[in-house]
Amino acid sequence: MAAPVRRPNRTLPRQQRIDLQASRAPTNREWRDAVADIAASGVVGPLERRLNLQHRTSRRLSVAGLVVAMSLVGYGANHRALIVQIVRLLNSFTPRRLNDLAMPDWSDAAGYDLVQRRLTQFADALEDGWTDIDPETGEIVDCGIDWYVRSVQRSTIPVGLIEGAALAVDGTDMESCGQFHSGGTEIAYDGEAEYPNDDETETGGSEKASVKKRRAKVLGIGPDGRKIYTRDADARAGHRTATNTRPTKLYVGRELHLGVAVSALDHTDRVSYANLGRPVPQVVVTSSLVPAGTHRAKAVVDGLIEAHQSNLCSEVLVDGGYSLSKPEYFHQRLHQAGIDQTIRILTHQRGPHGSIGDAVLVDGQPFSGHLPTGEHQLDMPGRNADDATRQACVEKFNERAKLRYTVHTRKADGTVRYKCPFCVGRAHSPKFPKTMKSRNKKSRLVQPGKTAKTCCNGIVTADTDATFLDQKAIFGTTAWWKAWGRRNIVESANAAFHGEYVDIGRNYTRFLKTAKIKMFLAHTIAGYNRRTINQWLRLRELGDPQAPAKVGRKARKGRRRRHEDLPTAKTDTNTDP
Repeated sequence: MAAPVRRPNRTLPRQQRIDLQASRAPTNREWRDAVADIAASGVVGPLERRLNLQHRTSRRLSVAGLVVAMSLVGYGANHRALIVQIVRLLNSFTPRRLNDLAMPDWSDAAGYDLVQRRLTQFADALEDGWTDIDPETGEIVDCGIDWYVRSVQRSTIPVGLIEGAALAVDGTDMESCGQFHSGGTEIAYDGEAEYPNDDETETGGSEKASVKKRRAKVLGIGPDGRKIYTRDADARAGHRTATNTRPTKLYVGRELHLGVAVSALDHTDRVSYANLGRPVPQVVVTSSLVPAGTHRAKAVVDGLIEAHQSNLCSEVLVDGGYSLSKPEYFHQRLHQAGIDQTIRILTHQRGPHGSIGDAVLVDGQPFSGHLPTGEHQLDMPGRNADDATRQACVEKFNERAKLRYTVHTRKADGTVRYKCPFCVGRAHSPKFPKTMKSRNKKSRLVQPGKTAKTCCNGIVTADTDATFLDQKAIFGTTAWWKAWGRRNIVESANAAFHGEYVDIGRNYTRFLKTAKIKMFLAHTIAGYNRRTINQWLRLRELGDPQAPAKVGRKARKGRRRRHEDLPTAKTDTNTDP
């Protein structure tokens, strides 16, 4: 019998250990900020009562400890939403800080697994939602993932700082970290969101023609009837918006919609001028993370209405990706809530679209039936138009606006009563003798048709079904361009979340559960808001934003700085001419 062949021992390479040692511990200021912000958010108490952790378990990792650690991670530029980042911070806490967070038994060795389990508990509880009753105050709060996100991202905004502001809204892509399986079929867009045509994109890039094809195996069909291409079961196919440096293409992931605070439209004559209200820091007030390709208007409208009810949204600025929505999904709901709109009307939405009595609807606004036919469809200036050409286009819109109907009264049910331009003195004609008496220097001379006998048939009444595209500043006019210019601010926020502050792209996180991503993203947004406010205060020479507020009396312990403590500019009252 042959002797067995002896093989050399093969030692497997040791698995590389994860480095859990923090590069640095938080400074005292960072620590105070995080603790104060989490206290202001009010999320710890409801989570503690919901999870009902045993004393021994809580001493190892408390609710406050985990939330504060996530907050500190979100404060750091170029951070990533990783469990290891949280653990490193917790390992850097001194015994005193651990005691302050009621977790003196924290263990460096078992920290990673403990954080992972606790995050899952958080996400499951927030996803299910519950009603919390504060045992001390009796306050009832409907808790869930949206409540957590809203509470955390607004915790860094001082009370009263942005009250009455407008919100510029836009979406940005957030690609999933889920892996593709090669082969299969071409990734196809099957979402509900509508996208503007090629010639209507503000960036100038081609929206549809340049879509790059990619093949991937379909792993299943989600409850929404859409295809699943990765292990991330909540990710869907969507269009990445084209820019000057990259064409559009399909991606698989989620879309993050941001509502960024901008100065409100304080006063305007709706045509020739628009005065903006007091300046505000460009913080994120609302956010919505949804599967890519989700209907854009439906994704944001509830958050905008909630912000309005919290006195944080008086007006909304949106581009064609939202104005394309059916009125009942977006425009009418905003009108009914009392929220003004500044929107970019797309080409197919312009021109005459029906009538109200003897008024013709043009670009969403009622105009006199005597409006010359040649002014029913005015061209917007092209992207590359020079100043002279642009000004000439704007002047045509300004001149046409003289023949608009004027708001007479607004009713509680959303209906609006309008008066014709001849009756309010903006237009006159020799065929209508009464209008000649009320004319002024700016009144427009109109030559009605031969059969015209009167300027109007009296006041017309319209509901939001007809005038859902009506805006505070008449579309295309000087005032509208001034008001519309504020929307560029949200593009700066998008850039901040794609590299300038943090990159929420494919490498931002390894989480596949949407609730976990939303939780961490809320702290990222809170960190961005804190940085933005600090910079805004420094630029206005208001002193150290961390200094105690001077209110004429000793501030009570834990009191958060209010905007009323800071100098404010006087604002004019708004009138509707």
